[in-house]
Amino acid sequence: MKAAPRALAGRGRPLDIDATVLPSRVREALEHGVAEGLSISAAAGGLARGRSAVKQAVVEGRALAVLLASDAAERTQRQAEAMADDLPVHTLSLSSDDLGQQVGRGALAVVAVLDVPATRHLRRQLRRLRQLG
Repeated sequence: MKAAPRALAGRGRPLDIDATVLPSRVREALEHGVAEGLSISAAAGGLARGRSAVKQAVVEGRALAVLLASDAAERTQRQAEAMADDLPVHTLSLSSDDLGQQVGRGALAVVAVLDVPATRHLRRQLRRLRQLG
């Protein structure tokens, strides 16, 4: 186990690892990955944006997950959970302004991740974030 910090540090310098901050650092990295995945997915047409587009994607079976902004109204949260049916619903650490900016729009409270190859990175990051708890 002592070799791991040395290997991570490189060049023979020991690496001080504070285990108490490690989970938050991992979470930060995954949230950054989600933000990147949103941008990539949006550019490739892999997201349904807005309540009506999300509902249509879910009804048509094209959605794999529903994502909510952290400041989405309670009513929007309830509607998203109801329309998502058996799909996972993730509340992101992004505000509606930030979510909209990531996907190239104005403020946006809800998006659906579509079942297309371009969303693979986003789906992987969401899965890892969910596993982290």
